[in-house]
Amino acid sequence: MWPWARRNAHTAASLGLRTPQFIGRIYTGVIDKSALHSMLREIRSGVTELMVHPGYVDDALTRTGTRLLESRRQELDLLCSMETRARLVGERIDLVRHDLTHIVRRSVRHVS
Repeated sequence: MWPWARRNAHTAASLGLRTPQFIGRIYTGVIDKSALHSMLREIRSGVTELMVHPGYVDDALTRTGTRLLESRRQELDLLCSMETRARLVGERIDLVRHDLTHIVRRSVRHVS
């Protein structure tokens, strides 16, 4: 994983792009409260991408063949819990969606 991440960060830097910190990949499909809260404590200032897959299981998702079915609802519950929300406030962290490009236009040089 680290060689891949380093290569991508180097490529982005050579193009003048800023890249966020990236956390959560190793917990894909198995994240729990302890892991999430531990990661939140370690976040440095700036932009950090937290890889999660919260959601609802429906027929369309089931047909995709993903293994991430039940874990989606668990992650949704975890991210929306009052305890997690309190932790985010305490750590001064704002959660934002990454797919707001249709609402907010950003320069390619400032992608986050």
